[in-house]
Parts: sequence; C-alpha cells; structure tokens
Amino acid sequence: MGKCLLAIDAGTGAGRCLIIGENGKKISSSYKEWQYTTPKNLDPLGKELDPNYFWKVICNLIKEARIKGNISKKDIKGVSSTAQRQGAVFLDENGKELYAGPNIDTRGVFTQDIIEEALGDSVYEITGHAPYLVYIPARLLWFRENEPEIYKKISHVLAINDWVLFKLSGAYATEPSTASGSLLFDISKVMWSKKILNALEFREDILPELSRAGEQVGEVTSESSMESGLEKGTPVIVGGPDVECGLLGSKVFEDGEVGGTLGSTAPIQMITSKPFIDPEKRIWSGCHVLPERWTIESNAQMTGLVYRWLRDKIIDYGGRDISYKEMDEMARNKPIGAGDTYTSLGPEIMDIQKMQIVRPGMFLFPPPANPVVMPIDMGNFIRATLENICYAIRGNCDQLAKISGKSVKKLNVSGGLTTSKLFTQILADILNVPLSIPKIKEASSFGCGVCAAVGAGFYDNLIETSKEMVSMEKVMPIEENVKKYEEHYRTWLSLYKKLPDLM
Repeated sequence: MGKCLLAIDAGTGAGRCLIIGENGKKISSSYKEWQYTTPKNLDPLGKELDPNYFWKVICNLIKEARIKGNISKKDIKGVSSTAQRQGAVFLDENGKELYAGPNIDTRGVFTQDIIEEALGDSVYEITGHAPYLVYIPARLLWFRENEPEIYKKISHVLAINDWVLFKLSGAYATEPSTASGSLLFDISKVMWSKKILNALEFREDILPELSRAGEQVGEVTSESSMESGLEKGTPVIVGGPDVECGLLGSKVFEDGEVGGTLGSTAPIQMITSKPFIDPEKRIWSGCHVLPERWTIESNAQMTGLVYRWLRDKIIDYGGRDISYKEMDEMARNKPIGAGDTYTSLGPEIMDIQKMQIVRPGMFLFPPPANPVVMPIDMGNFIRATLENICYAIRGNCDQLAKISGKSVKKLNVSGGLTTSKLFTQILADILNVPLSIPKIKEASSFGCGVCAAVGAGFYDNLIETSKEMVSMEKVMPIEENVKKYEEHYRTWLSLYKKLPDLM
C-alpha cells in the first residue's frame, strides 16, 4: 500500500483507529464502544477505566484496521494519538498504572474547595478553566486525602492521549493544547504554572515534558510491537486532544474561525491570535495544537451521549437494537418543531458559574388527546432530541459571538453526529449559516493523522498538511426552514432558562 499513517483515538464513548495514506485518503478504520466502572465508595460520582482492558481494545483496533486495509506493519510510517480531554492516568516510577479515569470522573467534587481556598479566581485567570472537580488537581487531592498510600507512589501524571504515546514508546510527553486541559498550565505563558503547583504542593517532575503536536518523541518499543502488531521502531508522534485535533481535521486555523467537534459532547471553539480570558467567567480558554494560536470555547456538553442514551435505553424497536440510520428515517418526515415537542436532556449553553453535575431533563409535548396537533410518536421524540442538540449549539455560538465581538458567519463541524444528513440540515437551518464538513467525518482522528504526517516527514507543518489532505463539503440553510425554526428556538430557549427553577 506504500506509506501510511495511523491515528489512535480514545474518545469518551469509544475507541477508534484510522489509517490514512500520505495523500490524506482514508484506507481503513476500526471502532469499538466502551464503558466505565463506578467504584463502590464513589457511587455515583466516581468513574474509572481499566487501563489493561482499554489498552487491549486499542491494540485489537490497530490490528483490525490493518487487516481491513490489507496494510503491512512496515507500511505504517508514523503513529499518533488523540483522546478525550480531562481524562487522566497516574503511574508509579515503573510506569505501572495506579489510577485511570475518564473525563466524567467527578470525585474531585469532594476536594475542589481546597483549590478554591488556596488560589481563588487566579486558577481561572491562569488556566482559563473551571469548575475544578473534573481536572487533575482535584483528583490528585482526592488521592492525597483518601488514598495516601497510592498518592505517595504517583511519579507520572498523563492525559489519556499522552498515556497512549507512553504505552507505544515509553516516552512521557505532552503538548500545550493537551496541557491546557490539566488545570496546571499557564495558557498565556505556555508553560506549567509554578504558582498552582506550589500552592497545591505538587511536584513539577510528575508532569510530562512539553513538546509540540507533530513532533516525534519516540519509537514503538519491542513490548508494544508484540502487543499491537506495529513494527518496532515506528515513529511515535505527539498528537493532541480530540477537540483541537478535530479543528485541525476540519481546517479551522485562523483568528475568528469557528469549529465544532460534535461527538459525545459538542465543544464549539473560536480561534484567537492571543490568549483571552472571559471576564465574566462563562467559558473555557486554552491553547490550540497550532503554535501561537489559542481558543475560546462554549461547550454544549452532553450531546451525542444523550442521543446514544435515547437509542439504547428509550427506543423499543421490536425487541432488537436500532441503528442511528433507522432513527434518522423515523424522524426525517416529522415536521419542523417535532409537532411542538421539546426536549432538554443534557445539552447546555455553557456557563461555568452555573454548571451542575446533573442538570434536570424533560420532554414537553402536547397531550395525546389534543386534536390540534398530530399524534406524538417516537419519530417526534427523536427529531425533538436532535433539535434540542442543535438549539444548544446555536446558543453556544451566539455566546461566543457576544463574548468575542465577532459574528459566526460559518461553522466547520465534524464528529459522529455529522454523519447524519438530517442532523446537519437541521443544524444549518437553526444556525442560519453554512456548515462546512470534512468528507472524512472522523476529523479528530484525521487531525491526529495530520500530526503523524508532519512527524513522519511527509509535510513541513500542520497547516500545510491540513490544507493538502482535508477535503470539505457544504450544507446550506434552507430559507423556509430558517424562519420556522426561529420561533421554535425562542420557545426552547425560554424553556431551557426556566427548567432549573422547576425542579
């Protein structure tokens, strides 16, 4: 097959491997959904992942993608990783995992007050992130308070994508956009924050060395070669978090451009040419994978996860599992506004001052006996859930525009939700702006592949690589639908604002 690149994507809801050619053509991919465990003493807040199981899944996905694409291990010239943000793995001095937790582990709720008392609002001013419960410092403090024997053994702290690099190469490395999600990183100085480390009494030597996305940090070791089937000595290259790699995989580079990675969650990010901290502390700020670029982010939170929940827990489809394609078909011919059915089931308009661990949810629909509307059925509920996600995305786009003073004239979107043509048309209609969508929808994985291409020496820099390798297509809003959706959006927004007070 010639020269190929491998991207490993450890997402919130699933793992994925993508193999692409040096020209950016997708060769093959593999995918597997995964779950987390809840420690008995932390039910329901604590979540953990089994690192041995997750690594086994990743290795199997690598093998599966190679088999599907008929790819020799010698054809793969570089491998990189991307993953969910805020996840973390703690290791001892020998590289053995002591703890591994996803981005939904909220045990830090018990210790975030220590951070607030020690540093106050300066944490947000330094890192651009809050609240503190899901971040590494709160988890470290939880172990210091509750599992001191484990805490004493912690020698290395890694994000999940950096842990994958470590499993492949033995290297302890990260880059600024990943470090931005640690709550230990000064996004303006682009370095670890000594102020935060000193105030919380953490050692800096537990943190990985800073590299750059697209930089080689090691090679596939003999052990990982045996486990993964990759060729020993294959270059291992720094990637980045799934959201920022998603921007790279959907051509979002320049100041004022806006992108959304619409998967399990729906972060909407605007690129800035300098660091920006919201004075009202509503949104997140961080570094991009590109040097000398930053992001501001208004995140709709649980979106794809809610749609997956609807699929797995609510819909009874004749006693068998239903596919997302079948769900689209059920909702496609339902009217705009889903027969006056509204949902609020997870997606939010971001305000980190008011974020809740569990936000109330609802279905609101006309009573079945109402003669004015058509009968409510599962197709309405599915469409209302998709519209709910799109309304929340619009609310976050509007917020970014207000905070930045720059209008959102186009939105580049990628991720699993964008595989649905029904969803992307609804989103374009509700936003009333064109959508630009990469033809390879796995943009986080593809952006990771872009990093691998630079590290393997195929291209000189990330922007050049993305421009050369990424192809886009457009979805335009339909004027008639835009007018109808405007009224429904205002109704949804009113309900959204009132819902917390009703519970």
